Amino acid sequence: MKPIIFLNENTLGHSSYLPLFAAEFARHPEWGIAIEQIDVAPLPPAVEQSASDRLPGAMRLGLSAHYRRWREAASQHAAYLLSQSLAAHPNVRTVVVNTQSVGLNLPETLPANFSLLLCLDATFTQLRSTAWFSPNAPSRFFQDFTIGSLIDRERRLFDRAQLLLPWSQSVADSLIHDYGVNRQRIRLLPPSLPVRPITPRETKLDGSLPRLLFLGGDFQRKGGPLLVECFRRHFQGRAELDIVTRTASPEGPGVRVWKNISAWSSEWISLWRNADLFVFPSRLETFGIVLLEAHDFGVPIVSSRAGAADELLAGGQAGWLLKTLNDEFLRSAIQEALGAPDLRAAKSARGYALLEERFRLPNNARELATWIQETAPS
Repeated sequence: MKPIIFLNENTLGHSSYLPLFAAEFARHPEWGIAIEQIDVAPLPPAVEQSASDRLPGAMRLGLSAHYRRWREAASQHAAYLLSQSLAAHPNVRTVVVNTQSVGLNLPETLPANFSLLLCLDATFTQLRSTAWFSPNAPSRFFQDFTIGSLIDRERRLFDRAQLLLPWSQSVADSLIHDYGVNRQRIRLLPPSLPVRPITPRETKLDGSLPRLLFLGGDFQRKGGPLLVECFRRHFQGRAELDIVTRTASPEGPGVRVWKNISAWSSEWISLWRNADLFVFPSRLETFGIVLLEAHDFGVPIVSSRAGAADELLAGGQAGWLLKTLNDEFLRSAIQEALGAPDLRAAKSARGYALLEERFRLPNNARELATWIQETAPS
């Protein structure tokens, strides 16, 4: 068996990215690859503290270096963890990393005879224009100070990697146009879902109201306030709204809030099986894995264009894409979807076909195994 290290960022959606591939490799020993997984986050308290801002009001003044310092601290810690693992596993010659946020130190620390495959959900050039890196005008003015050095180190990491494995085509385009990466070194490796038994939809009682579903750990960032206000103004009494979140969110007539529900728990599955429409007016994403889950459960989608939504909804063939994120467009899309059951079914079927074609774990893990073998040092 060829030993391979998976170095995983392990924050937010990243926590379920490489681990699913590792589990699929374990199910296929005939591929001849054994995975050792290293999770970089959560960082040790002392390392986390070193990444924290110490200037009061830094974020408001546009002087926050948190995003840069977290990545610098995480990358240094990742390099330490990797060196420890390599000492314990001297036969390893290939490392798969997700994402560049924890890989910035690897060009200087990884031996030259090692193969490096780098997965990423977004480039720093893409992120620099988002609210993560640019919450206000001063932060945009000081970007050369706060993230300029990150992009320089990111370029060196891209040059060091044998293959770059972006999650989506938009990231691949950024690699080509913003960094000059040769297309031959790029392979798409999106988040991928295991094959599961088809989950039948719940039988609706005659006269029952249609159920809208919203899932988002960060209620504000995922567009929850806009959805709740739209629901109250236009759909209260005509539909019901289920909200699954970890943060504070308002309840009220027709609105149910579910806290502390784990993915793939019985409650989580039941909410999907009962949903007539998944509504996701998110303001800030890099991908949008939850849209794949909606496809998997056969639930039609209304979504913003954040992250990779345009790809995941096939430009609107597999769901409703909001032209603008406001009450008017959200109301119109929900109203059209609820009033057109045949169209909902057609878009949902297109979404499921897209999932089967591009986002299933067995196929994509097999592709990754091939790329590992192709780039392995002789």
